[in-house]
Amino acid sequence: MRPISPSANASDTLAWFRLLGLTLLCTLAAMGVQAVIVRVFPAWADTAAMARFTAGWFTVLLFGAPGVLCGLLSKETAAEVGFRRPPGKALAGIIVAALALQPALQGLSRLWGGLLSAVLSEETFARLLEVQNAREASIARIVGEGGWGGLPAVALVLAVLPALCEELFFRGTIQRMACRGRRRAAGAILGVSLLFAAVHPDAMNTPGIFLCSVLLGYSYLWSGNLWIPAGFHLTSNLANLLPVYLPGIVPAVFPGWSIAVSLVLTAVALREVAKSCRLGEKRHPAQ
Repeated sequence: MRPISPSANASDTLAWFRLLGLTLLCTLAAMGVQAVIVRVFPAWADTAAMARFTAGWFTVLLFGAPGVLCGLLSKETAAEVGFRRPPGKALAGIIVAALALQPALQGLSRLWGGLLSAVLSEETFARLLEVQNAREASIARIVGEGGWGGLPAVALVLAVLPALCEELFFRGTIQRMACRGRRRAAGAILGVSLLFAAVHPDAMNTPGIFLCSVLLGYSYLWSGNLWIPAGFHLTSNLANLLPVYLPGIVPAVFPGWSIAVSLVLTAVALREVAKSCRLGEKRHPAQ
């Protein structure tokens, strides 16, 4: 898979400015559409349908549209970006890794929350909790009453669209641009992961989001196939919805001993993913 090539006459700096400009324009478009809909249909403002539409619309315009437009302006095909048939073993392995990692992510979140409460002042920590509660309230509005009838729309908005659009934007666009001409991609992956964590206002889970983004970046580096990180992202998003729709069957809080098992299983699964990708000989532009 080759790196992004803006045009024969465009410099790297111009490519970055173009991406920034497209992202800003798409953000303004999303905000404009939102303002018009709220003004024309005020009765929708506090409904689950409006919350789902808003979340989906913003995900598509903020992340999906800039990625697609950059690809079109670069005259790249979907296959060149990485949307082609993935290796079956690698895709299965990354799904297993995403599921296996959940207890470890939850443990990391609890550890991080305890550290923040110990280091920050009570006022600062209370403000972080307010942001966290606002995020959870937003998700609760999207989920609505949690009935199975709304599951397809909820899964689309909270799982499918973020997995596809965010991976196209962060891995398929930014990471490939940052990796261009480099022998080592570690710096690019870490930088993209910091940005990825920054745009997710989830203070209690920031380390976990960063860790997942690093794994997503390396899975794309290994495979050159965007379906691999998208599969991890989608599986992880769906796993977070399971306690809502299967209470009592899927635990909301994992036992402490499961963290060690989680780490071992994740490491084994990721090793198989890397091995499968090497066998496929799909090389990332940074390699």
